[in-house]
Amino acid sequence: PYGVVVGATRPPAEYGLDLAQAPTTPILGPGFGAQGARLADVRRIYGGAAPRVIASVSRDALGAGPGGLADRLRTLAEQLSAGVAA
Repeated sequence: PYGVVVGATRPPAEYGLDLAQAPTTPILGPGFGAQGARLADVRRIYGGAAPRVIASVSRDALGAGPGGLADRLRTLAEQLSAGVAA
């Protein structure tokens, strides 16, 4: 088993990557939130591989502070679900 890291700020196809060739490979997707990519665009960025993306949103989540972390994580999870379904 293996996984790959494919940034979210540029579509993988721009680099000749066809994520459909590895249909079960998990994909770590850095670049969401503070780095500019939007969770709402997961499907547009990763295409059919969107359900396998583990979106990295740590900076965005931690920016909510200790008191707002749980609510921010819920919001980010909703945004990711909507982005995968789009």
